[in-house]
Amino acid sequence: MLVGRVVMIDFIDENETEKMLRFLSQNGKKLFGSAVSFNVLKTTPSSGMSLTIYPDEKTAEIGADDRDKVFKEWSASIVHTTILEAEVSSVVSKNLEYSKYQ
Repeated sequence: MLVGRVVMIDFIDENETEKMLRFLSQNGKKLFGSAVSFNVLKTTPSSGMSLTIYPDEKTAEIGADDRDKVFKEWSASIVHTTILEAEVSSVVSKNLEYSKYQ
């Protein structure tokens, strides 16, 4: 069963949002390498979200531990987080890899 996780983050300002989203875009593949899919989106000037899909619950828990380590390092920049987990119903992808921070 695929496990999906949505993490929504509010930052102290737009500059910190850009820094964190850049960090996740540049390091997400290494940090969350066991994920089937890792996507980062900027939702407002001072917030963003990630959508990660894991192959199973065990791998999702490892990803949660890795996420918590990142959050601890960035805690001074984060105002609020919301984390949602769900069973994945469907996925459509054409093997796209993209980052505006290349």
